[in-house]
Amino acid sequence: MNPSPSNPSAEELPSPPQKCRLATWGKRCGFLAAGALPLYIFLIFTRIVFRHERMVLLGPLIFLIALLAVVLGSVAEFKIKRSRGKFGGLKQAGIGMSLGWMCMLISLLAAIAVPSFMPARMRANASGVLHDMRMTDAAKDQYALENSKKPNERVAWNDLAPYLKGTRWATCNGKDLVGNPILFGPTVSDRVHVHSRTKEALKDAADDGFWGPYS
Repeated sequence: MNPSPSNPSAEELPSPPQKCRLATWGKRCGFLAAGALPLYIFLIFTRIVFRHERMVLLGPLIFLIALLAVVLGSVAEFKIKRSRGKFGGLKQAGIGMSLGWMCMLISLLAAIAVPSFMPARMRANASGVLHDMRMTDAAKDQYALENSKKPNERVAWNDLAPYLKGTRWATCNGKDLVGNPILFGPTVSDRVHVHSRTKEALKDAADDGFWGPYS
């Protein structure tokens, strides 16, 4: 009788390839950039980025994360191919590089386009704030006239809101387009003027002369 073949020992079995950490981190960076990119585009279209200039830095940050995904994926791919089966994760490295290249391209285009839109947006905001001042001033005069208010009597935004019905200013809770309070009080004789933070935010599009009597 022929002896039955012996089972191969555990030492003779090929060991499974180890996971390449670079490939894993490259994939994570790629997904992180891809997840943040729609948020950045949403902020641009909702104009939040233009109201808060620091949020413009989100674009370059996404670019750097995407670049890191490409670098890690490329290094991981080189390492895996040179390991002769010792390391695995070639697919993960490819996913990270693909997502990285896509996010780099889109974020780069956005970073180029956003600054060109910002001056126009700032001028539009400045004009909108100036209109806020005029509407508030007119509502304040009408309120004082119809209610026979004396110059030293106090006035609140709730007093002016009824004279602004049907407009954005009726529901803005006394804040301008930039988000700062509209200064119109506390008394009837106090003049309406632009908040200093609003002027600072829009100084590149509107100097002191732009605001006229509301400066």
